[in-house]
Amino acid sequence: MATMEMTPKQKVRYSDLRAILRYVPLFRGKRFVVAVDGELLDSSGLPGLLLDLAVLQSLSIQIILVHGAGYQTRQLARERGLTLTNSDGQGVTDETSLSVALEAIARLSTQLREQATVSNIRMASGNVLVAHQAGRVKGVDQGLTGVIDRVDTDCLLAFLEEGLLPVISPVGYDRRGRTLRLNSDSVATEIALAVGAAKVLFVTQNHVTDADDLRVRQLSVDQANAVVDGAANARVCVDDPMLRSKLKQAARACYHGVPRVHVVSGMERDALLAELFSNEGSGTMVYRDAYQEIRSATQADVPAIMAMIRPSVSDDDLVQRSEEDVTKTIGDYSVIEIDGTIVGCVALHVYPDEDAVELACLFIKKNHENHGYGRKLVEFAIRRAKELGVARLFALTTGAIDFFERIGGFHLGDKADLPEARRRKLEDSARESHVMVVEPQVVTSPS
Repeated sequence: MATMEMTPKQKVRYSDLRAILRYVPLFRGKRFVVAVDGELLDSSGLPGLLLDLAVLQSLSIQIILVHGAGYQTRQLARERGLTLTNSDGQGVTDETSLSVALEAIARLSTQLREQATVSNIRMASGNVLVAHQAGRVKGVDQGLTGVIDRVDTDCLLAFLEEGLLPVISPVGYDRRGRTLRLNSDSVATEIALAVGAAKVLFVTQNHVTDADDLRVRQLSVDQANAVVDGAANARVCVDDPMLRSKLKQAARACYHGVPRVHVVSGMERDALLAELFSNEGSGTMVYRDAYQEIRSATQADVPAIMAMIRPSVSDDDLVQRSEEDVTKTIGDYSVIEIDGTIVGCVALHVYPDEDAVELACLFIKKNHENHGYGRKLVEFAIRRAKELGVARLFALTTGAIDFFERIGGFHLGDKADLPEARRRKLEDSARESHVMVVEPQVVTSPS
């Protein structure tokens, strides 16, 4: 993984700098847990990774580094001609496997300290993981594989307050002083939950991809769990056990309180920084709740909403509305926000006398289309209409019939389905709009 170096032919665009700087206040003072696979640490990318972490520290972001050692453990076992029962803390660990893993971890720790010294990074480590033996799982004794009981947060926070980079190896210690092998992905999750981390970043070899081998940009907790379980309705099918482990822990971390978890390929240049400092990202984001990104709009959002929709209003793709119009009805608007940036909006205009709600001004920024945000806003509108107890929700569209029908529940209506005032307004405008209608109370759950 490389840092943000520029070749003579490359230029930093001012828009790139503005995009990066927008995130700095959001991240300042936050804690991130970065979990890196052992194989990436055994490559030429280690200096770049540490420099990326130094960049984050310079922005007053507190970083905790968790590293794996499965790759080094397997390599060392091959050199010694030994057979392992487990190399990554996700199965049975016998005495031989633990011994090999501890030697591999010791070598890797020395390598990390050496490179950190070159990179002028102050590192710290300690016995911060208290664990117990996993015992029998599905009838099989897991031997010296451990399960974390407690994270010594006081120790970690003391390191962070001193500006140090805590480096955590995948081992724990029980109350009798016995050393136990842990899985680094689960270690990252437990530490993130213990210190109240804002993000976990799993840095691994491969991307999470769909059936067309395209990177999956985001997954909800439910979607990530479906992938891990191999459910028939899962968006993607992941055969790589390392990716499955990371998605499992990502979903668990989000479910228990971490707002965002990212799975990033460390094989790509600047992947870690690109994931953090751009809306598009470079990996896959797992998030806790689809509706947490949607909030009511405020007067302060009016300029951003107008700047976002103005081109489509000018092109007559959206109904003409002025800044004054939006300001007067701002209570009807909701926005979808990603890391502090508004990327879409929707308005719900209520017609109480006719028991109806109009879904209007549905818009997603161009570079955020096809990410599922439009669906989320429509599903939010259905849910809100159901809460209001209205008989019907309608939308006027010039060409998005298929989109509304795919959402589920919407069907093509006609002008007779519109409240009288809205019908007159449509006829006066001379727009050739189609009427899409849904009865919110009969939609059991948005698909």
